[in-house]
Amino acid sequence: MSRAAGAVTSRWHGLLRAGALLACLSPAHPPAEAGPASASTLWVDASARASDARGSAEAPFPRLRDALARAGAGTRILVAAGEYRETVTIPDGVSVVGAGPGRTVLRGRRFSRAPVVTLRGRSSLEALRVTGGEEGVHVDVNADIRLARVEILDNRRNGIGFERVEAVGGEPARVEIEDCLVSGNSDGIDLESTRGVIRGCRLVGNRDDGVDYDGDTDCALVGSEIRDNGDDGVEIRLKRETRARLEGNRISGNGEDGIEIIESVRPGPTANRVEMSGNAIHANVRYGIGVVARASEDVREGLRIPGLVLGENRISGNGRADLAGTNGPRASDRRASHPGRAGAPAP
Repeated sequence: MSRAAGAVTSRWHGLLRAGALLACLSPAHPPAEAGPASASTLWVDASARASDARGSAEAPFPRLRDALARAGAGTRILVAAGEYRETVTIPDGVSVVGAGPGRTVLRGRRFSRAPVVTLRGRSSLEALRVTGGEEGVHVDVNADIRLARVEILDNRRNGIGFERVEAVGGEPARVEIEDCLVSGNSDGIDLESTRGVIRGCRLVGNRDDGVDYDGDTDCALVGSEIRDNGDDGVEIRLKRETRARLEGNRISGNGEDGIEIIESVRPGPTANRVEMSGNAIHANVRYGIGVVARASEDVREGLRIPGLVLGENRISGNGRADLAGTNGPRASDRRASHPGRAGAPAP
């Protein structure tokens, strides 16, 4: 190997190791069937010359979309540190791995109304930052995606948004969102009929809700920090089969409720189920946990929500009430919060 080639290969060595480690940490979403060995990995570097680009470590593509145009099922794309001003679609079977969320930056094109990143099929996005778009990350129907170590910052609409199954047909997306920072967007994560898990994330300082459950979503929110969002930390808008499991989260300082549960718009019996345990819910402006009417989004006397299950939560110091409109928390919850205020209407 020539000295120059050796230097280039050394430059990519750290990124290859990061990509290999992330691949080992992603057992739930292995790549789709591998394509030809020569195309199994493509390289991208914003400082590369387009005239020399072949997608190899020695001659990387200068733009992510060039690599995506040549990627097939099983392709992994390694994106070097730098800023990439483009909007891209990651197709089925393709994974994109950056050099780290503070180093590889995907920035939306000025005046574009397209999401910065659209994910389709069985695809993944890891170790980079997404910013400056109409929507940060958009997930299509029929998708099975993974986001890990991604920062999604300062987009005009949702940080992560989902295609509405009711609008276009198809199957709800399945997701695994892990160790991500979502901040400075309208809704942080706007779930639409989504299935999966949000784990170990930080949803901080979004203009509306940190996490918004909408449609017949079935998603767990686990071990995450949800604070200082403009409206609710978590908003759960019940329909007929809305399923939410909130466990071990820290929810504080949000502009309205820590967790807001809105009664179903569907008449008659439902299969809704909301389970909450091990959460620390403090210092939200209105309610710690508020069960509210859909018209006013405030507590209504006599309102009862079937399928609401409260485990042990630490709830204190919220502005109007720690528990409001709930269906009678367990005794352990009453000790952990303020029993005299449970279910009380706002003053």
